[in-house]
Amino acid sequence: MSRQATLLEWAKKKKKEIKMYRFLMDFPEGIMTPRGPAGPFKKGDIVSESVMHEKVWQVLLVRGAVEVYRTRT
Repeated sequence: MSRQATLLEWAKKKKKEIKMYRFLMDFPEGIMTPRGPAGPFKKGDIVSESVMHEKVWQVLLVRGAVEVYRTRT
């Protein structure tokens, strides 16, 4: 198999989506999570969903503190 064919197969594979969040405001204090404290975060920081529990992200989304930022690997 040629190198070009291998690259084409790689490009055709479905990419895994990684869910991340972008902070829309500063969070100077740490946020308590089941995994321990997280933060502080600055406006514009992009953080993986694995940093905090989904329920914490949902609260931050509802309050307008973060927005969903999607990327593919």
